[in-house]
Amino acid sequence: MTGGNTGHEAQTAIQEPIEIKLDETADIELEQEILLPDIFIYLNPSNGLFTIESEEPINPQQIEVYDIFGKRILPVINQNDNGLSLNLTSNAKGTYFIKIGTYSQKMVVE
Repeated sequence: MTGGNTGHEAQTAIQEPIEIKLDETADIELEQEILLPDIFIYLNPSNGLFTIESEEPINPQQIEVYDIFGKRILPVINQNDNGLSLNLTSNAKGTYFIKIGTYSQKMVVE
């Protein structure tokens, strides 16, 4: 009889944190949707030339690019009417990560 009660108590303890975690996750996702503008990165994968477009202006100083080892890369950034162009052609082929403010995405240079 004691074993049945212990199993029931453990099951209740597992269910409660799951409900709380789902509620917290839903709130976080909702906040991120509201705070992040639509950002598009074109030609991914590419030969090293990427176009970044957004509904809102992007400050080039907000852009950070990292290689797969976490080393910060300093790409050539040109601003135009439609957004920004990012040039990684002088870097080795591979996977790079771009961070724009709180937004991040993986880019592949082939």
